Amino acid sequence: MTAEQDVFLLNQLAQGLASEDEGRRWFRQLASGEQRDVLSKLWLFAAQAGARESDVDAAIARAKLKPSFTPCVVLRNGRLKIQAAKVIDLPLEEREKSFRLLLALFQVADERRRNEECRNGCTHWWHAKQ
Repeated sequence: MTAEQDVFLLNQLAQGLASEDEGRRWFRQLASGEQRDVLSKLWLFAAQAGARESDVDAAIARAKLKPSFTPCVVLRNGRLKIQAAKVIDLPLEEREKSFRLLLALFQVADERRRNEECRNGCTHWWHAKQ
């Protein structure tokens, strides 16, 4: 997949236009460095969508992760920007949970943005036309 296709798929996943199972299968088949790049993109997209520290618990619930899982504990433990960087750098065995968590954070923030800023239409190319 090209970088542009990755961006398209991540936005489809955030909007529920592609299944999360499909997203997890795609993520698992990526090489380690590519996985890290995807996690970085997800954080960037979540931040651009206006992710807040108050979104973390909703993201954990949405991702169906236990709050005691390492990425969840890390993300809840301080300033979001700093903690997200730590989640991106977690060991390989934490990558899939990190993917689920950062995807859910992006979903929560983007959903809010679509409901608040884009409810009367927008020019974001990545938002599906309703």
